[in-house]
Amino acid sequence: MSWAVRVIRNRYVDSVRLMQVAQVVRGHDGVSRAEVAMGTAANLAALGVECDATPTDVVIAVQGGGDGALDAAEA
Repeated sequence: MSWAVRVIRNRYVDSVRLMQVAQVVRGHDGVSRAEVAMGTAANLAALGVECDATPTDVVIAVQGGGDGALDAAEA
C-alpha cells in the first residue's frame, strides 16, 4: 500500500483538532491508516514518511489502496 502525503504550508492547528481530523479520514473507504500532524522532526519520524515540511506546516499522511486514500487526503 502506498502513502498519499499532503503538506499545508504555514498553518498551525491544535493537536486535538488534528487528531479529530485524522479520525474522520480513517473512516473513508480505502484508507488503512491516516495521520495528521504538525511537521516537526519528531512527528515526521513517528509518521514514517518523508516530505518537505517544517514545524509550522500541517502534514496529512494517508495510507491505503486505490484512489480512496488519495481522495481522503485531498478532502
